[in-house]
Amino acid sequence: MTSSQRPIGRDLANEVIPMKKLMMILLALLIVAVGAAAWKWESVVGWLNTSRARVDATAAEKDVLGTTAKNGKKILVAYFSWGGNTRAAARAIHEKIGGDIFEIRTETPYPAGYSDTVTQAKKEKAENIHPPLTASVPDIGDYDLILLGYPIWWFVEPMPIRSFLDAHNLDGKTILPFATSGGSSIQKSVESLRASAPKADIRDGHLCNVTSSIDAWLSEVGAMTGRR
Repeated sequence: MTSSQRPIGRDLANEVIPMKKLMMILLALLIVAVGAAAWKWESVVGWLNTSRARVDATAAEKDVLGTTAKNGKKILVAYFSWGGNTRAAARAIHEKIGGDIFEIRTETPYPAGYSDTVTQAKKEKAENIHPPLTASVPDIGDYDLILLGYPIWWFVEPMPIRSFLDAHNLDGKTILPFATSGGSSIQKSVESLRASAPKADIRDGHLCNVTSSIDAWLSEVGAMTGRR
């Protein structure tokens, strides 16, 4: 059979297969681009919202402890916040799922200014300083689920979170990390938490720079079952 007599169907098949491969490659690139764009948007929002001064809790932003379990699950939202962004995320989460909420506070407050706080945080990380806390959570063993929030400082969790881990026995506890960030991802902090509390069940974390993403995340991890 000459080249001019080859079956048309065979030629079409040879043309379609590369086209399918090309479409798959283009689709993969699109998925990567969309994911990168979403991450960049989170980073941009985080950078724009970066606090330049310490924001303390208001009288209305009190801790809530001792609530009754809902749907058979006792939940704690524990968080550390300096500029107020993580506090806002924590309180938004608490409003959606209920349970208890506890702010992690250091005995000596961090400086009011951004630059001084950056310097202190860098020193604490370099020297592995765990600053003393004002209080601990009573009966932490009673909680079925702990959501642990913090800002990303020097690519990981701030040292008061290490102090919180020191002060509580979290063996076997399910912990959902969440964070706010001026640009860094949450992954390194999750790895750090797992190293600091190896017997806890620390799940993948979630950046809460874009608060509209909180509902979907809580539903995905099953935390919405504790809704009041």
